[in-house]
Amino acid sequence: MNIYYLATLITEDEITKQQELIFKIIANQLHAPQVKRLNGITFQGQPVYRAKIDKKNRLIFMRIMHGGKPALLILNQNDHNYDELARKLSGANTHKIKSFHFEAAPSIIIPPQSEERFLPVTVHQEQIFFLDEEQQQAANCSAPLLMSGPPGAGKTLVIYDLLHNYLNNSNNLHWVNEELGHGKKVLFISQSANLIKKIQQHYSNEMTSNIPVDFFTLEQILLTEHKGSTLLPVDAFSSWLKNVFPQGDSAVIHYELSLIAALGAEEYLKLGKRECYLSGKTKEQQRVINLLAQWRNHLKTKHWLDPLTTEITLTNYGAIFCDESQNFSPLTLAALVQAVRKSKQFFACFDDEQAFFSWPYTRGCLLRLLTKQFKDYQTLHLKKTWRCAARIAEVASHLLTIKHKLDGNQAKREYNILESHLSPDSGLVQIVDSHKLEALKPRGNLAETVIIVLSSADPEERAKIQLATGSSNILTPEEAIGLDFNTVILWKPIATQKILHKITAQTNGLNLDEWKLLTKLYVAITRARQELFIYEPELTRFKGQLQLFFGTLQQDKIIPTAALIDEHNKRKWKDQVDYHLEKKQFAAARAILKNHLHYTDDKIELRINPPSIAPIPIVPTPIAETSTKKVTKTRNRKTTNRNTKPVTNIPELPSSIINTTESGSITTPESKPLNDVLTDQLKNYDGQPKIFLQYLGHRSSVIRQQFNEALEHNWKLLNLDELFTCIILTEDHLARIAQSEEGRWLIKKIFLEELSNYRQEVLIKAMLPIKKKDSDNINYNTALLFFCKSKDGCQYLNAFFIRNPNLLNLFEAWHLDTPSRLFYPPTPFRELIKTEIGQSIIYKYFLSESIVKDLQHHNLYNGTEFIEGALFPPASHLIQTTSGLKILDKIYQKNPLLADRSKNNGPQGLYYFDNLFKIIPKANIKNISPFFTLCLNPMGRILIQTRLLNSLKHMAVSNPFKIKFIDTFTSLIRKENKNLANTSCIHHLCIDEAGQKILSVLRENFPLDINLKTLLLKRSGPDVAGIGATTPLQILCRTEFGISLLYNWDFIKSEEFARIITESDFSETQNASCAPLFDNLCRTKEGREILYIWIEFNPNIITKLSLNNSSALASLYNTLDGRRIIEQLKNTKLFKELTLRGAQVQANIEAQSVNFFKPVSPSSDEKKPVAEEMGAPIQRPTK
Repeated sequence: MNIYYLATLITEDEITKQQELIFKIIANQLHAPQVKRLNGITFQGQPVYRAKIDKKNRLIFMRIMHGGKPALLILNQNDHNYDELARKLSGANTHKIKSFHFEAAPSIIIPPQSEERFLPVTVHQEQIFFLDEEQQQAANCSAPLLMSGPPGAGKTLVIYDLLHNYLNNSNNLHWVNEELGHGKKVLFISQSANLIKKIQQHYSNEMTSNIPVDFFTLEQILLTEHKGSTLLPVDAFSSWLKNVFPQGDSAVIHYELSLIAALGAEEYLKLGKRECYLSGKTKEQQRVINLLAQWRNHLKTKHWLDPLTTEITLTNYGAIFCDESQNFSPLTLAALVQAVRKSKQFFACFDDEQAFFSWPYTRGCLLRLLTKQFKDYQTLHLKKTWRCAARIAEVASHLLTIKHKLDGNQAKREYNILESHLSPDSGLVQIVDSHKLEALKPRGNLAETVIIVLSSADPEERAKIQLATGSSNILTPEEAIGLDFNTVILWKPIATQKILHKITAQTNGLNLDEWKLLTKLYVAITRARQELFIYEPELTRFKGQLQLFFGTLQQDKIIPTAALIDEHNKRKWKDQVDYHLEKKQFAAARAILKNHLHYTDDKIELRINPPSIAPIPIVPTPIAETSTKKVTKTRNRKTTNRNTKPVTNIPELPSSIINTTESGSITTPESKPLNDVLTDQLKNYDGQPKIFLQYLGHRSSVIRQQFNEALEHNWKLLNLDELFTCIILTEDHLARIAQSEEGRWLIKKIFLEELSNYRQEVLIKAMLPIKKKDSDNINYNTALLFFCKSKDGCQYLNAFFIRNPNLLNLFEAWHLDTPSRLFYPPTPFRELIKTEIGQSIIYKYFLSESIVKDLQHHNLYNGTEFIEGALFPPASHLIQTTSGLKILDKIYQKNPLLADRSKNNGPQGLYYFDNLFKIIPKANIKNISPFFTLCLNPMGRILIQTRLLNSLKHMAVSNPFKIKFIDTFTSLIRKENKNLANTSCIHHLCIDEAGQKILSVLRENFPLDINLKTLLLKRSGPDVAGIGATTPLQILCRTEFGISLLYNWDFIKSEEFARIITESDFSETQNASCAPLFDNLCRTKEGREILYIWIEFNPNIITKLSLNNSSALASLYNTLDGRRIIEQLKNTKLFKELTLRGAQVQANIEAQSVNFFKPVSPSSDEKKPVAEEMGAPIQRPTK
């Protein structure tokens, strides 16, 4: 299980040392005084507990509920210094949460009566958040769900938590995989590329599910679906509209076109006043309807993609999670809802008070779409904000009330006031004039300060703002949405907006521009967490408007001193730059780089417009290989020259750098640790390639770890183009880096955080095995192998393929495996099948038609001869686990020849397939064969029944290798193996209907009756799971199908067989979960027929019937054939005792409500044995 911990306060090593104590906490074995709640100390307002390690030290923890499952959160290891502990835990926003997997950890036991609560949490962007009651309610809602809430209410947290819970809920997994069919995916969509990137990275690290999840923005979906086209340029629609409809408002018309595209012309004309702009204006509406086709033709001519009117096709999605749905067009919302109309798994959050992208009527449109597709859906509103302090929330709430009042309160409101979770006196809101603006200047150096202008500022205006405030972080509300800051300075909100000059308290009805502007103002205010300053140089002139929109605010209060610049400030500025570059907000990024990070003009240009990468040949490196390359021959494979060409489009390195060799040890000045030396060296931008080559893949794990730490600490300073080049310098060099955990981590980091799709493809190609030119030899000793051999490597591969599914198109079957009788050397496939996580990778990504169809028998099976020193074949690993059996089933489904022996009559096909039925020699154990292992697992039995029955039949008529199949089916495991003692394949095939059908086929095709007569009465060992101390005959009689199967076997109804059944086997049981033969056979008509025959042939078998069998005996009175058996039992001790104690026994029987008082009969043909299904006559022998 996973243990969560605060990586900033406790290490993985410290947790590992306390494994025994943690296991006791999990199992609820510790009580006071070993475990106590710490008074006066909390983490994010929640109580924490301590457990005694020894006399001095304590383990600090809390119990949480994550993804619907109980878990443990380790906070710290403390030596009674609780003041220090309280100080550390108070810095909640700086703590990163990670998880650590304990393989042998027990399941969490929830105390029945305890003050400890399992607090619901969600983990997002490496931080932990405790959910309030409303958020908990939302996280447990079922689909379809429309969740609303104000800014900072945690909508994104909850929608991600819904995704997390959905993927980890077994019922939902069953729904997606079984009801919707294989191949279904989940979509998480948002308009924010930055948010998508972070959530996708977090999800990749968690690896929560085997169901594929796509994380896309609408722009990414459009560009992927319509390759060769580009997004619509700004103002392109308004320019086009001037020529075809000069008097039309471009924003209004554009939105109306999206409504028409989403709903159709007929439904569009029915929309009411609060559902579209042009309601009731039929002529204008008709003209706009005609414009849609013209506009789409124009888009097609220009190869443009319009997010409002370009259609998208969403297929193979079983569930969709939509963040900030108010910012999607009606057409997009229609496509999202339509995509999951069958499953109804649609989750969306929205806040129509933040919808300023031209469509204030999105809520009504979305409700109409939900009603049309689903009829019923849930709505939930999160009422409070966790972001804005109370005083800021009051101002935002006042503005909302005024906006709706001025509009005549026509629009339906999701929330009338904005409430804050924070204390009532929290936050600062103040109006400042030019005299006080100087006092705000120290805040300008803080990355947590933003200047918000309601309209884009030209360069001259930006320079004035920067000079006056000291900050270059100048954004519009559109640019700031999705962000929040400790301090917001609202720049001249009235003076710069003439529209607001005209609005008074008497205004009745707002036009579109006025509505959108007040929405922008609301978004600007709600970006502030603690401080909001409204700067207006002409307070007297605009006093009326300021009071109208913001209420009565303080003006003369002294401005508090700004917070000190801390060590995180520079990192936060760099994060701001990354965000602006992601959003293509180059002016903001350029200003921050210059004024706050002090980049030179050249460096700024390099950061914003990185140089194009020129192709160069790869120069060989003298770095030594760590192991001899293993090569093997491939058979029947297409030749390829993929790896004969050098990797292209990589920046050229000077030969002097490339030829730098690695030293075995590193010498550093005595006064400086290596970490500091590396940090100093990395500051030399031009010299970084030399450092990269010196330390990448170093022999020392300590040095590799310190090198990684130095890289991570200085990541924003690195020449990442050069780092990428050095990593993929040659395939051998890349493999050497991938051999270590530190190397794989570095490859993962640069892949997920820095590489474009093209470069991701270059990297994966460099990781693949190499087919030697003009040869069939393949070198598998490449980076891919080392990723497949390790747990962390498999997790990273999963993250790579989630991020860029197109990478899977690079793989062919020979990249994963090549046939070999010895199953050596290691290949990616042979390594992946050895671990649970590796099998997950195979199942999710490497079972495509193109790969599976190229697999051959000797990719999976051994030969029939046992070869000393040979490794276990892949099939032997796969049949051990349920996940492995799923892989085999998928392989057999897509490549039936691997499972059908009858179609592989050549010696090679039989040679390898027959290995499944060969008993593997092992000391003190008999009958361990792959077939026996398959029979042990319910899914293994289903695999045999659905995929291998033809092969079983074929083996009966073609056995060139003289395999003793009867021995395979009937030989018993020796008593030394207690868990399987005295069982055979037959014992396990008797357990369920799938196994019983296999048994029927075996008996029809192999001479098994002689063996079955004795084997059916062989009692298994007492420690065998589920069927301990039972016979196959007893096991078969537990089910109607099993009894029916026995009834059709002639020897079962023979005198010979009846006479070898003992009195104990007939009347008693040694396994509480399995009733005696007599009791089970009484349940069905065919069972009672068998009973009658046995008693006729062997009257002695009834002599041990006792009161324990009385319920079954009583049930015989209900049928004619049952009363015939009672006649046989009249002279038994049981019958006489029942006669003497009739009333008391009858009362006891009735009190038990035994379910077989009424005869049970087969309900369908499927419950009849194979012989009867095939129309075989049923022989009833007579005495």
